[in-house]
Amino acid sequence: MAEERIVLDGQTSPEMVKAIFFASKLPGLSLEKFFDHWLHDHAALGERLPGLRRYVQNHAVPEAYPWANQTHDGWAELWFDDLAALQVAITSPEWMALREDGTTLFSSPLGVVVARERIQKDDGWTYNDWGVDALDEEQIRRRLLEDGYLALAKDGAVSRSIKAAASLEALAVWTNEHLVTLDESHIDARPSCALGSRR
Repeated sequence: MAEERIVLDGQTSPEMVKAIFFASKLPGLSLEKFFDHWLHDHAALGERLPGLRRYVQNHAVPEAYPWANQTHDGWAELWFDDLAALQVAITSPEWMALREDGTTLFSSPLGVVVARERIQKDDGWTYNDWGVDALDEEQIRRRLLEDGYLALAKDGAVSRSIKAAASLEALAVWTNEHLVTLDESHIDARPSCALGSRR
Protein backbone atom coordinates (compact mmCIF):
# COMPACT_ATOMS: atom_id res chain seq x y z
CA MET A 1 0.00 0.00 0.00
CA ALA A 2 1.44 3.32 -1.03
CA GLU A 3 0.72 6.97 -1.73
CA GLU A 4 1.71 8.20 -5.16
CA ARG A 5 4.02 11.22 -5.36
CA ILE A 6 4.38 12.62 -8.88
CA VAL A 7 7.82 14.15 -9.31
CA LEU A 8 7.76 14.73 -13.09
CA ASP A 9 4.30 14.70 -14.64
CA GLY A 10 5.03 13.84 -18.27
CA GLN A 11 2.82 12.14 -20.83
CA THR A 12 3.16 8.39 -21.35
CA SER A 13 2.22 6.02 -24.15
CA PRO A 14 2.01 2.21 -24.43
CA GLU A 15 5.22 1.89 -26.46
CA MET A 16 7.28 3.63 -23.75
CA VAL A 17 9.25 1.66 -21.17
CA LYS A 18 9.35 2.26 -17.46
CA ALA A 19 11.92 1.12 -14.97
CA ILE A 20 10.41 0.24 -11.60
CA PHE A 21 12.67 0.19 -8.55
CA PHE A 22 11.36 -1.47 -5.36
CA ALA A 23 13.13 0.03 -2.38
CA SER A 24 13.61 -0.53 1.32
CA LYS A 25 15.16 2.10 3.54
CA LEU A 26 18.52 1.67 5.20
CA PRO A 27 18.28 0.25 8.75
CA GLY A 28 18.19 2.99 11.36
CA LEU A 29 16.69 5.56 9.00
CA SER A 30 13.22 6.70 10.11
CA LEU A 31 10.41 6.52 7.56
CA GLU A 32 9.91 10.27 7.90
CA LYS A 33 13.54 11.06 7.04
CA PHE A 34 13.60 8.39 4.35
CA PHE A 35 10.51 9.73 2.55
CA ASP A 36 11.61 13.37 2.93
CA HIS A 37 15.08 12.77 1.46
CA TRP A 38 13.70 10.51 -1.29
CA LEU A 39 11.01 13.01 -2.34
CA HIS A 40 13.13 16.14 -2.23
CA ASP A 41 16.88 15.53 -2.52
CA HIS A 42 16.89 12.22 -4.40
CA ALA A 43 14.01 13.21 -6.68
CA ALA A 44 15.80 16.44 -7.66
CA LEU A 45 18.72 14.31 -8.89
CA GLY A 46 16.38 11.93 -10.70
CA GLU A 47 14.66 14.74 -12.59
CA ARG A 48 17.99 15.53 -14.28
CA LEU A 49 18.25 12.13 -15.99
CA PRO A 50 18.58 12.48 -19.76
CA GLY A 51 15.49 11.25 -21.62
CA LEU A 52 13.32 10.94 -18.48
CA ARG A 53 9.66 11.59 -19.42
CA ARG A 54 7.81 10.82 -16.19
CA TYR A 55 8.91 10.10 -12.62
CA VAL A 56 6.61 8.84 -9.87
CA GLN A 57 7.48 7.75 -6.34
CA ASN A 58 5.14 5.52 -4.35
CA HIS A 59 5.66 5.89 -0.59
CA ALA A 60 4.43 3.10 1.66
CA VAL A 61 1.54 4.01 3.97
CA PRO A 62 2.98 3.85 7.53
CA GLU A 63 -0.38 2.96 9.07
CA ALA A 64 -0.52 -0.18 6.92
CA TYR A 65 2.73 -1.70 8.20
CA PRO A 66 1.14 -3.60 11.13
CA TRP A 67 -1.33 -5.51 8.96
CA ALA A 68 -0.36 -5.25 5.28
CA ASN A 69 2.84 -7.34 5.36
CA GLN A 70 4.78 -4.60 3.57
CA THR A 71 7.78 -6.06 1.75
CA HIS A 72 9.24 -2.67 0.72
CA ASP A 73 9.03 0.93 1.80
CA GLY A 74 8.11 2.10 -1.67
CA TRP A 75 8.86 2.03 -5.35
CA ALA A 76 9.76 4.48 -8.09
CA GLU A 77 8.62 4.50 -11.72
CA LEU A 78 10.87 6.16 -14.30
CA TRP A 79 9.46 6.44 -17.84
CA PHE A 80 11.51 6.64 -21.05
CA ASP A 81 10.63 6.69 -24.75
CA ASP A 82 12.21 3.29 -25.31
CA LEU A 83 14.83 0.87 -24.03
CA ALA A 84 17.62 2.74 -25.84
CA ALA A 85 16.72 5.95 -23.98
CA LEU A 86 16.80 4.07 -20.65
CA GLN A 87 20.23 2.66 -21.54
CA VAL A 88 21.53 6.17 -22.29
CA ALA A 89 20.20 7.38 -18.92
CA ILE A 90 21.84 4.60 -16.88
CA THR A 91 25.25 5.33 -18.39
CA SER A 92 25.03 9.07 -17.73
CA PRO A 93 26.82 11.11 -15.05
CA GLU A 94 23.36 12.06 -13.73
CA TRP A 95 22.63 8.38 -13.10
CA MET A 96 25.93 7.99 -11.23
CA ALA A 97 24.97 10.92 -8.97
CA LEU A 98 21.53 9.40 -8.40
CA ARG A 99 23.06 6.02 -7.64
CA GLU A 100 25.57 7.51 -5.21
CA ASP A 101 22.82 9.34 -3.33
CA GLY A 102 20.84 6.09 -3.24
CA THR A 103 23.58 4.47 -1.13
CA THR A 104 22.63 6.88 1.69
CA LEU A 105 18.97 5.94 1.39
CA PHE A 106 18.23 2.42 0.12
CA SER A 107 19.13 -1.05 1.33
CA SER A 108 20.63 -3.41 -1.21
CA PRO A 109 19.58 -4.99 -3.39
CA LEU A 110 16.82 -2.97 -5.04
CA GLY A 111 14.16 -4.90 -6.93
CA VAL A 112 14.17 -3.78 -10.57
CA VAL A 113 11.61 -4.36 -13.34
CA VAL A 114 11.70 -2.87 -16.84
CA ALA A 115 8.29 -3.08 -18.52
CA ARG A 116 5.71 -1.59 -20.83
CA GLU A 117 2.39 -0.67 -19.25
CA ARG A 118 -0.91 -1.98 -20.54
CA ILE A 119 -3.97 -0.29 -19.03
CA GLN A 120 -6.76 -2.80 -18.50
CA LYS A 121 -9.34 -0.43 -17.04
CA ASP A 122 -9.39 3.36 -17.22
CA ASP A 123 -11.72 6.16 -16.06
CA GLY A 124 -13.99 5.75 -19.09
CA TRP A 125 -14.22 1.99 -18.60
CA THR A 126 -17.42 0.15 -19.44
CA TYR A 127 -17.91 -3.58 -19.25
CA ASN A 128 -16.91 -5.60 -22.31
CA ASP A 129 -18.68 -8.95 -22.59
CA TRP A 130 -16.31 -9.98 -25.39
CA GLY A 131 -19.30 -10.63 -27.66
CA VAL A 132 -20.69 -13.41 -25.47
CA ASP A 133 -24.14 -11.85 -25.01
CA ALA A 134 -24.83 -12.31 -28.72
CA LEU A 135 -23.79 -15.99 -28.68
CA ASP A 136 -25.64 -19.11 -27.59
CA GLU A 137 -23.83 -21.95 -25.81
CA GLU A 138 -23.06 -23.85 -29.01
CA GLN A 139 -21.61 -20.71 -30.61
CA ILE A 140 -19.48 -20.17 -27.51
CA ARG A 141 -18.19 -23.76 -27.80
CA ARG A 142 -17.32 -23.21 -31.48
CA ARG A 143 -15.53 -19.98 -30.65
CA LEU A 144 -13.53 -21.79 -27.97
CA LEU A 145 -12.46 -24.33 -30.60
CA GLU A 146 -11.57 -21.60 -33.11
CA ASP A 147 -9.47 -19.77 -30.51
CA GLY A 148 -7.64 -22.97 -29.55
CA TYR A 149 -9.21 -23.52 -26.12
CA LEU A 150 -9.61 -27.23 -26.87
CA ALA A 151 -9.92 -28.55 -23.31
CA LEU A 152 -12.56 -25.94 -22.46
CA ALA A 153 -14.52 -26.68 -25.62
CA LYS A 154 -14.69 -30.40 -24.67
CA ASP A 155 -16.28 -29.59 -21.30
CA GLY A 156 -20.02 -29.18 -21.90
CA ALA A 157 -20.48 -27.00 -18.81
CA VAL A 158 -17.91 -24.40 -19.79
CA SER A 159 -20.05 -22.62 -22.41
CA ARG A 160 -22.82 -22.20 -19.83
CA SER A 161 -20.27 -20.95 -17.25
CA ILE A 162 -18.86 -18.38 -19.67
CA LYS A 163 -22.36 -17.19 -20.56
CA ALA A 164 -23.24 -16.87 -16.86
CA ALA A 165 -19.98 -15.03 -16.08
CA ALA A 166 -20.64 -12.54 -18.88
CA SER A 167 -24.15 -11.86 -17.59
CA LEU A 168 -22.64 -11.04 -14.17
CA GLU A 169 -19.97 -8.81 -15.76
CA ALA A 170 -17.41 -11.34 -14.53
CA LEU A 171 -15.88 -12.35 -17.85
CA ALA A 172 -12.61 -10.51 -17.37
CA VAL A 173 -10.96 -11.29 -20.68
CA TRP A 174 -11.44 -13.48 -23.74
CA THR A 175 -8.78 -13.02 -26.37
CA ASN A 176 -6.88 -15.50 -28.49
CA GLU A 177 -4.24 -15.45 -25.75
CA HIS A 178 -6.15 -15.68 -22.46
CA LEU A 179 -9.64 -16.39 -21.09
CA VAL A 180 -10.50 -15.52 -17.49
CA THR A 181 -13.71 -15.45 -15.44
CA LEU A 182 -13.95 -13.77 -12.05
CA ASP A 183 -16.96 -15.63 -10.69
CA GLU A 184 -17.25 -19.04 -9.04
CA SER A 185 -16.36 -20.82 -12.30
CA HIS A 186 -12.73 -19.62 -11.90
CA ILE A 187 -11.77 -20.24 -15.51
CA ASP A 188 -8.21 -19.19 -16.27
CA ALA A 189 -7.03 -20.70 -19.55
CA ARG A 190 -4.56 -20.27 -22.35
CA PRO A 191 -5.21 -21.66 -25.86
CA SER A 192 -3.64 -24.72 -27.50
CA CYS A 193 -3.05 -26.29 -24.15
CA ALA A 194 -4.29 -29.79 -23.52
CA LEU A 195 -5.03 -28.96 -19.90
CA GLY A 196 -6.56 -25.56 -20.68
CA SER A 197 -6.83 -25.22 -16.93
CA ARG A 198 -9.80 -24.70 -14.69
CA ARG A 199 -8.83 -23.89 -11.11
